[in-house]
Amino acid sequence: MANRVVWDDVVNGNFVGGDIESHEGGDIYRGPIEKIERVSGSIVFSSEWMAKSSDMGASWENWHITQMSVSEKEMTPSDIGDGRISFGGGFIGLTVLFPKGGSKLDPSKVKGLKKE
Repeated sequence: MANRVVWDDVVNGNFVGGDIESHEGGDIYRGPIEKIERVSGSIVFSSEWMAKSSDMGASWENWHITQMSVSEKEMTPSDIGDGRISFGGGFIGLTVLFPKGGSKLDPSKVKGLKKE
């Protein structure tokens, strides 16, 4: 069973440098967490890049949206183990935060992502 946490645990936690993964409608969006901040009652997640998969993660394409936000009052984060946090419901589907040093999407597997 998931344990409830508060948004301060997310904002001040070990997630910058980890990954964010969001499941919305049959698609999965995933990318590295570059910044987490509180802005006007919302928690805003920013990524250097994001990828989209429409086939359950078998293949990934570069995605143009690199920021997502959730209302602090409408979403409640939960500790789901292994340092991961999940939240979701309503219009955004399930989102999982992976801690720094945890599971990551390999950028070389993302079609259309600019290589540095």
